[in-house]
Amino acid sequence: MGVYQYENNVLNFFPHAEGYVTKEGSSTYRHVFTFTDHLGNIRLKYCDLNQNGSIETNEILEENHYYPFGLKHEGYNGDVLALANKYKYNGNEWQDELGLNFYDYGARNYNPAIGRWMNIDPLAEMSRRWTPYNYTYNNPIYFVDPDGMQVEVAKGLTSDDWKDKEGRELTKEERKNVKHYIFYDPKPNGENGGFPKQALAQYDTLVEKYGEGSVALSDANTEAEFAKDWGDMDGAPESITLNNYGTNQALHLDAEKGEYIVSTGNGKTNVSGTAGTNVSDLPTPAADLSNTILILNTCNSNNTTQPLAGTKETLAVSFSKTGVDKVRGTNRKLNINENTGRATIPVSQAVKGGVWQYFRNGKQYNPQSSIQFPTGPKL
Repeated sequence: MGVYQYENNVLNFFPHAEGYVTKEGSSTYRHVFTFTDHLGNIRLKYCDLNQNGSIETNEILEENHYYPFGLKHEGYNGDVLALANKYKYNGNEWQDELGLNFYDYGARNYNPAIGRWMNIDPLAEMSRRWTPYNYTYNNPIYFVDPDGMQVEVAKGLTSDDWKDKEGRELTKEERKNVKHYIFYDPKPNGENGGFPKQALAQYDTLVEKYGEGSVALSDANTEAEFAKDWGDMDGAPESITLNNYGTNQALHLDAEKGEYIVSTGNGKTNVSGTAGTNVSDLPTPAADLSNTILILNTCNSNNTTQPLAGTKETLAVSFSKTGVDKVRGTNRKLNINENTGRATIPVSQAVKGGVWQYFRNGKQYNPQSSIQFPTGPKL
């Protein structure tokens, strides 16, 4: 619902932050407001038709309730008035022309009656364990698929529990078999967004190589959630990957809400002085990390040319003292590919001296042999 719609060269519809504006009659435009749930489903549409400053029963344009896979409940939904439109489940447009009864997601059409896409997944090679027609890994309460290309965690559904790709929480016994733990910023991909697509691509790559039950995901975006998940790691993992924005002394869990993991030692970020949790104050994991590599997929994790505060330790140095065997960081910016989950240093940063750097027990070292990373080539 992000376009201007014209009919006979006359503007007929356009969205706004809390709903949409639609044309009524020859010259009247009405502001319609919507209530949406965490999945983006438009549950209620209303308009102050008499412009008295309050909403009355006859000004509720439409009420929608859905089964998990999008089929609409019948029998108690509100009457649909002329000002209501066809944007409904997940906020997508209902296509009832010719009796199709599909939802248009952009890249594909979805049939809520069977809970399946009507077109093959354009990124099918990224989820080879699933039918290319599956919708949100059969978990439409936890995941959404904004454009029919790739799933994301639904808005607001973060937790302090390790999960598999389908959103199922892993028990302590199951975590003992995990070989690869992946932390990631759950905000939707895009400008100033997070890394859910990259994390899911990493998950698929690792499961294909190491098998079911070998990978766990954490979408922790608060200090308390991160600390709990850090302490709850179990077994003898081969790798821990952190996919977050950051600076040389601050891992950004949610910068807008002031949620940081810091290496300053004074509980503050090095730039703004915002409160954060020290790396040194994270709980000791239940896992044996003696053979674990920590992969810091965060920019500037060892950039010593940027301001350093407190202990003067970078994130890479500080995390190398947490009991892991080694840490990989970088002194410049990096990119994480949405389709493969691989992190690379772009050429623009390499020409400025950007390189991968390795740390063990607080000191930088040069590996004597190439290291095979779970989601990337030998380096």
